[in-house]
Amino acid sequence: MTKNTMSWIVVMLLVLIIILLSVCIYLDIEFTAAFTSSSVPNTTAGSTTTEPIINTIKPITTSQTLSTTKTPAPSSAPITTQTPNTTKVPKVTEAPTTTTQVPITSTSPVTTAQTPQSSKPTVQPDAPTICIDPGHGFTDPGACRVLNGVSYEEDLINLAIAFKLKDELIALGYNVIMTHDGDNLPANRYLNDSSTPFDVNGRNLFIRDHKDEIDLVVSIHCNTNTNTTITGTRFYILSTQMTGYTPKSVTLAEKLFDATHKALGTSPLPTNKYNTQELAVLKTGIPSVLVESAFMSNNSDLKKLIDPAWQATLAKCLAQGVKNYLAK
Repeated sequence: MTKNTMSWIVVMLLVLIIILLSVCIYLDIEFTAAFTSSSVPNTTAGSTTTEPIINTIKPITTSQTLSTTKTPAPSSAPITTQTPNTTKVPKVTEAPTTTTQVPITSTSPVTTAQTPQSSKPTVQPDAPTICIDPGHGFTDPGACRVLNGVSYEEDLINLAIAFKLKDELIALGYNVIMTHDGDNLPANRYLNDSSTPFDVNGRNLFIRDHKDEIDLVVSIHCNTNTNTTITGTRFYILSTQMTGYTPKSVTLAEKLFDATHKALGTSPLPTNKYNTQELAVLKTGIPSVLVESAFMSNNSDLKKLIDPAWQATLAKCLAQGVKNYLAK
């Protein structure tokens, strides 16, 4: 090999070495640039700037706590909590139901919310029970009279007196049940014709059905007569020949008469303390009296009948008569 050939080979090798070094240097620069340009999102709210990874690596100081929990980025929008697909039904706690019956002691109009006492309410376990029957009611108003342009119906007067009598008897410690309270008629279940809301035979059956509970019956009515001068309170019982008669009814009627007329000062006094008449509500075999409180056909009596104070006085007298009878 000549000297010139060797020189060219050396030159070519040097050139090749230079080229290789240049390529290596170039590749190293590109790799470093690519590495340092990699970034992660900045966690500053509302910012889209990126930071190089190399700048986010900071030494942990003792005041910093290392946590693996990701903190969500702050946002100005309200945070919405996702509700699980399974909806929990809130537990409803029902208040304990009380079944204590409150006696009706008000003389205000009766509402459908009031429940009649169709079974024996216990005031005292061994106390006597009195059944009060407010006469008429529902589609049967009884006698109707007009005074000073105002119409008055017997059934409403009877009911007002009956409630006052009930209050007086309860105050004396007796048990009281009623055949109806103005809106509800327990005796209805005894009616043959359910379309008829009132029936004295139904009341008779109701009383007889409770004969083991009831000690006596007082039925409240108002009287009328074609002779408008007749006044005063009357008491009716069955005669000895009538089915359901009991001699105890005579005693009860006499006690009621004595307590009533002494307090009310009725004048003139009726010839008899009681009268006899065949009335279905009395035919029960239980001591029973039908009270005709006063005469609606007489204006003086009618004024008394519609007077709450007079009604209260009559109720107190009847209650005293019942007490005197039971004390025998």
